[in-house]
Amino acid sequence: MRTKYLIIAFTALLAMAGAIFLTVDSANADSLEEVLKEAEEAYESKEWKESIQLYYEALDMDASNVEARLALSKSYMHIDKDIEAIAILNFGIDKQKSEPDFYKLLSKIYLANENVSKALEVLEKGQQNSKDESLKKFYEEFVANIQIHTERALVQKGFERKVTLTWEDDEGDVIPLKGEWELENTTVGTITPKKNKETLVFKAQKVGKTNLQVKWESITRKIEFKVADQVLTELKTDPVKIEKLAKDQTLDVSVTALDEAGEKMDITPVWSTSEGTVEVKEQKGQSNTLTATKEGKDTLKILYLDYKKEIDLLVDGEMKTVQTGVKGQGSVSVYPNQETFPVGEEISLKAVPSAGWKFAGWNGDLTTTSNTANLKVEKNMDVTAIFERATHDLQLSVSGEGKIIKDKQGSTFNHSEEVSLKAQAADGWKFEGWEGSATGSSATVDVKMDKDRSVKAIFTKVEEPEPEPEEEDTTNEDNGDEEEPAPEPAVYQLNTGVSGEGSIQKDQSGNEFKEGSNVQLTAKPQEGWVFKGWSGDISGSSATVTVSMDQDKTIQAIFEKKPEPETYSLSTSVIGEGTVNTSRTSAQEGESITVEAVPAKGWKFVKWQGGTSGTNSVTKVTMDQNKEVTAVFERIHGKPE
Repeated sequence: MRTKYLIIAFTALLAMAGAIFLTVDSANADSLEEVLKEAEEAYESKEWKESIQLYYEALDMDASNVEARLALSKSYMHIDKDIEAIAILNFGIDKQKSEPDFYKLLSKIYLANENVSKALEVLEKGQQNSKDESLKKFYEEFVANIQIHTERALVQKGFERKVTLTWEDDEGDVIPLKGEWELENTTVGTITPKKNKETLVFKAQKVGKTNLQVKWESITRKIEFKVADQVLTELKTDPVKIEKLAKDQTLDVSVTALDEAGEKMDITPVWSTSEGTVEVKEQKGQSNTLTATKEGKDTLKILYLDYKKEIDLLVDGEMKTVQTGVKGQGSVSVYPNQETFPVGEEISLKAVPSAGWKFAGWNGDLTTTSNTANLKVEKNMDVTAIFERATHDLQLSVSGEGKIIKDKQGSTFNHSEEVSLKAQAADGWKFEGWEGSATGSSATVDVKMDKDRSVKAIFTKVEEPEPEPEEEDTTNEDNGDEEEPAPEPAVYQLNTGVSGEGSIQKDQSGNEFKEGSNVQLTAKPQEGWVFKGWSGDISGSSATVTVSMDQDKTIQAIFEKKPEPETYSLSTSVIGEGTVNTSRTSAQEGESITVEAVPAKGWKFVKWQGGTSGTNSVTKVTMDQNKEVTAVFERIHGKPE
């Protein structure tokens, strides 16, 4: 992903953006219009570099022109230079704090890089600086897209549900978020983080209800889990498949209910149909009688608690139906939009793929590869649109001598697939950086294939030191009284860079040093990052090194983000009768959780077992792994059974 490159060289880019913020020259009013028109034409023609140059000219004339600044940022986005786009928008926000469209576009750039945290930060800043209603609505819709995702909130005792906090857009693209989770009632269930730490597992232990809450940034979300002895997961119908019905035909249908363990359940589901073409005799029960009252299509719905089964029904007659379906992800629209058609009528169908998918063709009573097609109705017809995952091409090239190594074979990849690239310089050459769909100077970069991508690796030749001239034989020459002046020492260049977030401090200013000079470098990580070592013309893990300047040198400091401390879960159980209260159910490594044993009436607490020991009813459990503690209770002597 490109997120980790968004802050590289950010200060320099802001300075570049600031250089265009000049005052309006009224004498150039007409020429400004002309420049904006030319820029718009270049933009519409997808001449991105030309549009960038023209929009810069427009901003030179009127730095407060919102339209030009937005279009300039979008032009940069089209050539995969999000860093520049962000710098342009941030400078606009500094000068025009109440402009809502700057915040909207900036948040979209961060979302495209899957940085939901930065997108939220931008929109919250916009709420403080602007009273615009459209920005307020944009922010509210953004926040509403942050929700707890789980398959079902109803769980059978002894079974599990995966839970994730996600941001999801209108097209169904999902970005998982890492929040802080807290379970209200730890006797009803427990939570355990998965390895990716963005997903956790709720395990149902006891019949009842409990709230699960998550905090992420300024957002809090809550979901209520209900645990039951049996939870419906499958309804089997008899007959298994309902064929088309004739008008006035009746059909007896029954269902068998199975729980999560595959055991039968005794339930009372609710029956209904969506169109009234078919009527149901009973509203409730595990069996029913269907009556076809008129020709057309209908849907039988069988509902029990949060479980719903739908069965398509067809009543045959003089009018015919066209049943549509999809394989993959997409939709089918029919024109005219009606349930039945007379024989001989010609209708139009259109297949629309979802994001990341492409239309492959039709199956059934229509066979063509065009996503729009006409169909003559001759009978009850069945048509299926086939969608396949979209693929994108990755073009790689180099400037200079070196090669690019991919972590995956081929040059075509599925939509949103990530490909890791590594630049490897040939002997006598060095890697300078990436151009095109990747940026930065780190030799390794990840590319997200959400469209066709083109990446170029730039290599430059390492300059060889000039050979020292041969000494001339001067034994027979008269040197005279004057000595030849000593030659000036050579001057070498020291280039430094960083991977990650941090900086390099030199004990001498500049980047050119005389031969024989010693330059001390110190790696300074930013907060939340650690220094890992040096690469290039020096190695080692000491934060301070001394570089001897005997040639041009390139040195890089490698910084890595501090690892998040491991989070462990605490589960509880009892022997005897009583309960265990906990201050929380999970904690980071090294932290403590307070547990309290509360005996039932007529019982007394004896001791702890498992992840802790001792006889104090209140104690602390240090979390260095997932633990389970058991409170042991004994009946008080002399109390009746």
